[in-house]
Amino acid sequence: MEKSEILASLIDDKIVKIYLTLTNNNKEFYLRELAKVSGVPPASTFRILKRLVKLKLVDEIKMSKFRLYRLSSNSNTRFLGSIFVSKENVIDLFVSQIKRNTKIDTIIQHGEIKADKANLLIIGDKSAQIEIEPIIEAIKREKQFEISFVCLDSTQYRKMTSMGLYSGKKTELYSK
Repeated sequence: MEKSEILASLIDDKIVKIYLTLTNNNKEFYLRELAKVSGVPPASTFRILKRLVKLKLVDEIKMSKFRLYRLSSNSNTRFLGSIFVSKENVIDLFVSQIKRNTKIDTIIQHGEIKADKANLLIIGDKSAQIEIEPIIEAIKREKQFEISFVCLDSTQYRKMTSMGLYSGKKTELYSK
């Protein structure tokens, strides 16, 4: 059993549904819309949102007589996201899709992967960029995850690394 499953089994199922809906949909919701998408009755959704707002896990945006709700961006939500949300690993999905490309020799993660963004170095034939861009656009559209990348041939990568242009944390994600 995964950590997220253990935690979810300890917490009220309705809270889990609302929290996951807010986390997996990077947008603002009206109360009834959130209730419908999460499958939780509106009265329960209202009660849970009041609690999550008080805990500073959810932002409440007041617009005249309407209220919108969105997941807060703070250390508490990042902490919960790291142990609670079991999103599929978008980077693993990306790597599995493009490693079949024979023009790619190595994929390197440059820096840390954030909740919605990663920086990658793709080493190989630079013409692979044409095939990579539609995959990245699909991931951005479907998963709300942005991948910034640079295609380099191995000589360019070695020269740029020796110049200190790609210093910092690097993690090799794929290599032929």
